[in-house]
Amino acid sequence: MESTDVNRNLKVRDGTYYWRQRIKNKNYCESLHVPFTGLKKEEKEAIARMGEKQRLARDDNFSALEITRTKIAVASIGTVIERYKRAANSYGIQPATVKKNINSLKLVLAAENSQDAEDLPSSVLTGKLVRTYRDKVLSSREGDEASQDRARRTVRSTLRQARSIFARWTRDEYKGLKLPDLEEFLRSGAMRVHDKLYVYPPAALVEKTMEAGRKLPANGHSDLYSVFLLAYDCGMRAGEILAAKTDWICDGYIEVRFGKQWTTRRVGRKVPLNPETQAELKAVLRKGEQHIIPGAHKTARKILVERDFADWMRAIGWTADEYIHTTHELRALRGSKWYTEQGANVARDCLGHTSVVTTCKFYAALDKLPDALPRES
Repeated sequence: MESTDVNRNLKVRDGTYYWRQRIKNKNYCESLHVPFTGLKKEEKEAIARMGEKQRLARDDNFSALEITRTKIAVASIGTVIERYKRAANSYGIQPATVKKNINSLKLVLAAENSQDAEDLPSSVLTGKLVRTYRDKVLSSREGDEASQDRARRTVRSTLRQARSIFARWTRDEYKGLKLPDLEEFLRSGAMRVHDKLYVYPPAALVEKTMEAGRKLPANGHSDLYSVFLLAYDCGMRAGEILAAKTDWICDGYIEVRFGKQWTTRRVGRKVPLNPETQAELKAVLRKGEQHIIPGAHKTARKILVERDFADWMRAIGWTADEYIHTTHELRALRGSKWYTEQGANVARDCLGHTSVVTTCKFYAALDKLPDALPRES
C-alpha cells in the first residue's frame, strides 16, 4: 500500500535526512543529502527533495530519478555554523570567541555575496573568495606603509578567525555533511606582516600614569584603582581582570586561575604580591562581592574596565592612535619591568605565557642595558 504521510516517509539516519516509501509495489530508500540540524529550513528542503522523488517515481521516470540519486548538494553555511556552535560548546570555547569567529566568516563572505551568509552553500568558500576579501580590505586602506601593514594585520586576523571554524577539533561534528574541497579557502591569501615589537612608552607618560594611578583612591575612584592594581601591579589581561575573584588573593601572591573561559594558550599562574599591593587590593574589595572588580554583573564590570578605565587612560595621554589597548599597556609595562629586572623566564611565568619567545618578542623592552658577560677563555 502506498504511503502518503510525510512524517512517515521522511527519516533521519546518521545525521542526514532520507526518504523511505513504497510506490507502485516498489520500495524506495534513498538519502536526500540534507543534513539534520533541527532547523526548519533544512526540513523544508528535505521535504521538497522527497516530493520531487515521489513525483518521478509515480511517473515511472526512472532516468530522472537516477539523476536525483547522484546529485549531491553541499551543506549550507547556516548548517556549518550550527554544527560549529555545537562543537564549540562541547569543547568549552568561550561564547565571545565563537561569535567573533562566525562574524569573521560572514565578513569574508560579504566580499563576494550580498545575500544572507547563512543561506549560501558552502561551495562559495574558495581561494577566489579569500583573494577578493584581501584585495578589498587593502584597497580601502591605501596610504603609507604603516596603514597598509595595519590592513594586512586585519586581513590575517579575520581570515584566521574565519578559518578556525574548520579547525581539527571541529571535524567530528561535520561528519555526515557534504562539504566542498576547502583546501584553497584554508590556504590562500597568506600575508607577511612586520612583527609589531614592543616599544617602551615615553618616560614622562609612564611617570604621569604611575602618579595619577596611585592617587585614584584619594580622588574617590577606588573602583578604577582596583583595575589599575590588577593591570599594572599584577600584569593581568583584560579578560582575567574581569574574571578575578576575591579568593584569588592569597598571602604573598595572587593566583590567576585557569578556566574554560581561557584559550588553550593561556595558563594559570601565581603572581607575587608585595605587602603594600596585597593590602591595597584587600582595601578596594567591597563586602559581599565575589569579584575583585566591583559590579553587580559582568556587563557592569566590562563597562568599568573597557570604557571608564580606558577613558581615564586616554585623558592621561594614552592616545588611541598610538596605543590601541589600555589595560594591556599597563600589563606590558609590568612585563617589561619583570623582564629587565628578573629575566625572561620570570617574566614568562608571571605573564602566563607558554613560550618565552612570546615574552621576549612582544613584551620585552630593554630600557636598561644588561651587564656585559665575561669573555670565554
